[in-house]
Amino acid sequence: DRRTPEYLRTQYEMEYWQTSILEGMRRLLARYPDSELLVWSEGKSRMLLSEREERALRFAQDRTDPDFMVFSRNHLAERFAPNVYTRRVHNNAIMSVAAVNLDMVDEETAAPYRRLYEDAASGALGEPIARGGFDVYWDGEALVYARDDCELHEDADFSFVVNVAPVFAADLPRFRYAYGLDWSGAGFHFTERGVRFDGKCLMRFPLSDFPIYAVQVGAWTESGMSVWGETAIPLNAETLEWHRDKYARLSAREPAVRSGFDLHLDGDELVYLKEPCADSDVSGRFLLNVWASDEDDLPDERRADGHESRNFSFTPSGAIFDGKCMARRVLPEYPIQSIDLGQWGVDVENWSARLVRSPDGTLTDARLETYRRAANGEIGEPLLRSGFDVYLDGDELFYLKEPCAEEDARGRFLVSVYPQNADDVSDAHKAKGLTHDSLNFDFSSRGFALDGKCAARLELPSYAIDRLQLGQWIPGGETLWSETVAMPPR
Repeated sequence: DRRTPEYLRTQYEMEYWQTSILEGMRRLLARYPDSELLVWSEGKSRMLLSEREERALRFAQDRTDPDFMVFSRNHLAERFAPNVYTRRVHNNAIMSVAAVNLDMVDEETAAPYRRLYEDAASGALGEPIARGGFDVYWDGEALVYARDDCELHEDADFSFVVNVAPVFAADLPRFRYAYGLDWSGAGFHFTERGVRFDGKCLMRFPLSDFPIYAVQVGAWTESGMSVWGETAIPLNAETLEWHRDKYARLSAREPAVRSGFDLHLDGDELVYLKEPCADSDVSGRFLLNVWASDEDDLPDERRADGHESRNFSFTPSGAIFDGKCMARRVLPEYPIQSIDLGQWGVDVENWSARLVRSPDGTLTDARLETYRRAANGEIGEPLLRSGFDVYLDGDELFYLKEPCAEEDARGRFLVSVYPQNADDVSDAHKAKGLTHDSLNFDFSSRGFALDGKCAARLELPSYAIDRLQLGQWIPGGETLWSETVAMPPR
C-alpha cells in the first residue's frame, strides 16, 4: 500500500532539502535561551537564522566536541547519545537533535549513561579487555569505552576503529571471505558513539552477533597515523574454550608443514600453531602467496602475477592464549598448485616453507614431496654425497640425510654461490670484497626432521652459477664437512 508510512519511509527521501534542521536549532534556542551552545548541524539551514539566533549558537565546523548535534534522515543511523527532540512525518523520523554533552540535559536522561560508566569503573563489567586512550570493556553485546579527565576537543581529528575477527570466517561479508580477509572493520567518531559528562567520556559500540574470537580497537588520525591500538583476545570464556578445543584437535595430528609455525589444513582454512609462543614469534609480517592450478581461476588483477598474495599481520588474524599462538587464514576455493609461506621483518630468524599439490591431489610439505621424489630417483643423482646428500631440484637445493640424529642438524650450513658473471654478486657482498653470495643458514630455519629423516630446502639465485661451496660447521669450532661442486646447467 503506497499510503503507508513504511512505504513513504523506504521509497521517498522525505527530507531531501534538510529544511527541518532549522526547526531543530530553534528548538534548542527555545529550550536553552540563556546558554551559549556549541552545535554541529547538517546542511545550510543556519543561513536562515536571524542575527540574534545565530549569536546564541556557536557552530562547530566539524564533529569536534559539540554539545548537541542536529541531523536529518540521511544520518539517522542509531547513535549512542540520547535524542532530546525528534521531528516525525507520518510517524517517520526526518530530523533529530542528540545531546552529546549530558551536563546540558536533565538527570533522568543522563542517568542510564552515568550507570553504565559506573558499571565499567567499579568492575561490574570485569577487567578492561584493552587499555589505551580509553579503557575498553565488553558488556556481552558491545564494546564500552570509558575515560576520565577527557578533553576530546584536543583530539578532534580522531577516528576510532574496530576490527572484528569472527570465529567462523563464513560469518564475514562474502566479498571479504572470498578474498581471504578474516576480519571486518568499522570506523566512527566520538559524536556517533559517545557522550561526555562531569569531565568523563563514554562510548558504546555494538558488535555483530556472530561468535567473535578477536577484536582490535584503537584510534587513528585523518592522516592515517595510529594514536593507540590494542587487540583483545578472546572476548569471553566461550571463545577461549573454542580456541583450546581447536588447538588440541589440530595439534594431535601431523601438520602439513613444520617450520616457524606448525601449519595445518583444516577445511578451507590454513591454521598456524606455535607453542611455546612469545611476542617476538608473532612480530613482522606473514607471507602467504597462493598459486592456482589454473591461472584463469585467479582474480583478473592477479593473473599477470600467476598468484595472489594474502599476506597478513598476526594482529588481528591471530590469538595468544595459554602460552600458545594460533592464527587462521581462509584459502581460496579454486584448486591450488602451491602455497609459499613464511615470515619476515621479525626479531627472530625468518622462516619459509612451501605447500605443493602431490600426485594424490592433497597439499603436502614441499620438502616431503621432494623427499619422495628423491627416494624414487625422480630428481636424479645428488650433486654431492657428504654430511648430507644434496640434490638440485629446479632452482632449489634439497638436503637429505637418513638415518638422522639431532646432532646431524647442529651448527651452521655453508652455502657460497659463485656466479659465472662476477657482476651478479649482490651489492651487499661486493661491498665486503666478496666474489660470491653467502646463503648460510641454520637447520631450524630451513629444515625439518621426521621419522629418522632430516631434510632442508634452499632457493638459489636466478643468475647463472659457476660453482657452489657447501658444508656445515660449528661456529667457533670444527668444520663438519665442506665440498665445492660444479653447478650443472639448469
